[in-house]
Amino acid sequence: MVEAVITDEDTDMVVLHEIAATGLSSIVDSVGAQHRAAGAPVVDKPVPALRLSEVLEHHGTPGKDVHFMLVDTEGSEAQVLASVDLHRFRPWVLVIESTAPNSTVQTHAAWEAVVLAAGYRFCLFDGLSRFYVAEEHAETLQARLAYPACVLDTFVEANLEARAYAVWEGRQELIAEVRRWRAEALRLWAGTGDTASSSDLQRVQRELTAAFDELAAVRGTVSWRVTRPLRAVRRRMMRL
Repeated sequence: MVEAVITDEDTDMVVLHEIAATGLSSIVDSVGAQHRAAGAPVVDKPVPALRLSEVLEHHGTPGKDVHFMLVDTEGSEAQVLASVDLHRFRPWVLVIESTAPNSTVQTHAAWEAVVLAAGYRFCLFDGLSRFYVAEEHAETLQARLAYPACVLDTFVEANLEARAYAVWEGRQELIAEVRRWRAEALRLWAGTGDTASSSDLQRVQRELTAAFDELAAVRGTVSWRVTRPLRAVRRRMMRL
């Protein structure tokens, strides 16, 4: 793991402006000042500085490609891109934030020429970032990257997936409970253990019936029906 700020500046340390409670940070002084003016607490801290080429050379995996690189640095994207040799290091896909922090003002004019000159093709602007693909992978990836997310995609909302997993976990517990009581019933009915009393058999029968009823109730819930496509996907992934 590397903990450092990426910049093309010839320095060992830079000041990072951390905007508290937002998850945002930037080495651009004007960005920190903008948040201060808006009343947000900003913490300035010195951090080590590295060029991106140094990170890839000393901390990358020799002989293996970088498939995907995201540059989202709250205003310092041009400095990050100026610090890496894209002719030598060839991420298959580049995704670069191309709007000014917290705005829709596009900023790619400051750095896009560097990316295109390094042999990357523009694919898509999604309203926040611009997607590029290396020329040597354009034949297989450009068409896919040029297609934006839309309502026709087969997708599952994150909160629905969480609900589906909770329902799935509950169902698995119920199935285990049904199996346990069924095994207990078979043991008593077969007389393989201690002599079963009528009350023992009735108790097991009640527990087994309750477990089956609860399992049937789960299968009848809206969550269970709505998440049927997600369960099908999960089963296919498990088989793979």
